[in-house]
Amino acid sequence: CDDARGEPVEATVPGVQWDVEEFAGLGPSIVECGVGLTDASGYALRFKCQRRDKARANSAFVVQRTFQNARENIVPDELVRALGLAAH
Repeated sequence: CDDARGEPVEATVPGVQWDVEEFAGLGPSIVECGVGLTDASGYALRFKCQRRDKARANSAFVVQRTFQNARENIVPDELVRALGLAAH
């Protein structure tokens, strides 16, 4: 898995793991992944879908922030409260 610069995600985010078979047969493509936490303080990527609507992968910064958000475990209700928005 590479980021927008063509760098492997594992170089951007240490401790990332994924099941190669989930991505087998895709060839070079942009995919959407779910991010989970592993018991070993790492991250696990799960294939969700191919993103044919995107021309480029996310930047290294966006990838890093996504993993940080997973680690922080922020839920939508916390965002609503933090922004002072009323739930509809």
